[in-house]
Amino acid sequence: MPVHIFNYQLLTPCRRCPEAFQARRISAMLRGFKQGLGWTPDKVFFNFPTFSVGLTEIFAEEVPSIAVFHLSDVINLKLDDGPRVRSYLELFRTWGYRNPGIGHFLKERFDRASVPVYSGIDENLIADAGVIKNKKQPHPLPLRLLYAGKLIERKRADDLIRAVRQLDFPWMLTIVGDGPKMGTFLAAAGGDPKILFKGQLSREETVACMQEADAFLMVSTGETFGLVYLEAMGQGCITAASGGEGIDGVIVDEENGYLVPAGDIGAIEDVICRIRDLTGEEKGQIIQKGYDLARTMTSMQTSKRYFEANR
Repeated sequence: MPVHIFNYQLLTPCRRCPEAFQARRISAMLRGFKQGLGWTPDKVFFNFPTFSVGLTEIFAEEVPSIAVFHLSDVINLKLDDGPRVRSYLELFRTWGYRNPGIGHFLKERFDRASVPVYSGIDENLIADAGVIKNKKQPHPLPLRLLYAGKLIERKRADDLIRAVRQLDFPWMLTIVGDGPKMGTFLAAAGGDPKILFKGQLSREETVACMQEADAFLMVSTGETFGLVYLEAMGQGCITAASGGEGIDGVIVDEENGYLVPAGDIGAIEDVICRIRDLTGEEKGQIIQKGYDLARTMTSMQTSKRYFEANR
C-alpha cells in the first residue's frame, strides 16, 4: 500500500486566528495532490485537528475519518470550543486521543467517546525472555538506577539527582542524554562519583544501559505520552513515571510500574526505597507485567489498532 507524505507548517497554538488560512492552504495542497496522482483516500487520519478548523477537503470523499487530539489541541479547545469549532470536529467519524487524560477531557467537555491512539516502540527494542529472566533474579546492591532523556527543564532530572543523594543505601545513577540544562544537572550532582553522566548515546547504547539497570526513573512534566517508559519496560526495568501525565493510566501504580508526583523529591526518594524493598516475587511480577505491556505496544501493534479504530 503506497503512503504519500507532504509537509506543512504547523502554526503556533493561539486563539482562532491562523487556522482558517492554514485550512485553505492545506485544502489546496490536497486537491492538487489528489488530482496529480489520480488518488482517492480509503481512510483519513488527521492529527492536531484544532489547528486547521474548516479543512473541508479531507471530507470531500465520504470515507472513514479519525481526528487524533494532542495536548496542544486541548490548549486550543480551552481557548475556543465555540460552535464553529465544534461543528467542524463533529465531521470526523471517530475521535482519538494520545493519552488517557486527553480522552477524559474530551468526554467531559463534549460528552463524546474517543479511542486511544498511542505511539508504539520498535519491536527490536523488546528484550528476549532470557534477559527478563535474569532481571528478575536478586542482584546485590548498589541499586542500579537509570534516567534517559533530554536534559531540559521540564524533564526535572535535577529532582531525581537530589532524591538519590538523600538515600542511605548503596546506589548508582546513570544519566543518558544531553541538553541545555546539563550544567544545572551537573551542579545538582555536586561531583558525586555515584552519578555517571553518559551524554548523548545511540539507541543501541541506551538500550544496553536499560538492560544493565534495575530501575528507570523519569518524573517529568508536559509528557504527551513517553515512549521511553515502554522501552525501559521492554528491557525489564522497573519503571517510575510521572503521575497525572501522559503515561498515567497505561502504567498502573504498583502493578506494572510506579507513578510519582512530578516535583516531589520526597516521593521520588520513597519510590526508590520501595523498589529496593521489593520481595523477589513482587519484583518479578512488576517486571513481567511491565514487559508484557511493552510487548503489546510495538509500532506494528499500535498502528493496527489505529487503523482498526477508524471505521
